[in-house]
Amino acid sequence: MLYSALNLPHSQVAYAIYFSPSGFDARSEIVDNVLKQFMFENGELGSLRNLWDRVFLKVQRARKVRNTIAHASPQTLVINGRSHARLTAPAFDVIRLGRKIADRQIPGLTASDIAEAVQTAHFARDRVDEVNRVFEAFYRERPVLPQRLLELEAGLQTSRGQGQLVQTLTVSSHQLPPSQG
Repeated sequence: MLYSALNLPHSQVAYAIYFSPSGFDARSEIVDNVLKQFMFENGELGSLRNLWDRVFLKVQRARKVRNTIAHASPQTLVINGRSHARLTAPAFDVIRLGRKIADRQIPGLTASDIAEAVQTAHFARDRVDEVNRVFEAFYRERPVLPQRLLELEAGLQTSRGQGQLVQTLTVSSHQLPPSQG
C-alpha cells in the first residue's frame, strides 16, 4: 500500500521505508501516518480518510489476534470439572491465565474464535486491496476515482464490516458458570 501511495513506479524507496522497522506494528503505523498525511495534502482523497480508518481498525484487529496466536499454546483447561480446549497463554502465566480464571472467565481462543479471526484477516486484506485501487485511480485513472471510493465503501458495508464481527480480542473471556461449592 505504501508503494501505491508514494507512486514511485521505478523505485524501491517505499519498500525500504516499509521494511526498515523490524515489526509489523511499526510498519503499519508508518503506512497509516503516510496515508493520512497524503489524504490531508490531497483534498480529492478527503473522503478516503474515514474509510481508511475503518480498514486500519480491521488490520489492527487481525494483527492483535495474530500476535495472540503466535505467542499462545494449545491447552485443555479443566475448570469446575469441565474441559475447555483453548489456545492460551502458557500454563504458568498467572497474569493472562490465572487471573482470568480467578475472575471466573475461561481464557484463550476457541477454534471458532480463530476461524472468525481468519475471516477478519481476509476481510482486511480485501479492503486493503481496494484502498490500493483507490490510489491507482488517483494517479492513473482519475475519472474512475469516485467509483473506486464507492467500491471500498460497499466492501466495508459487507457483513464483516458492519460490526457483526465477534470482537476476537475480548471473545476469549467467556464467563464461567457459578461454582457449585
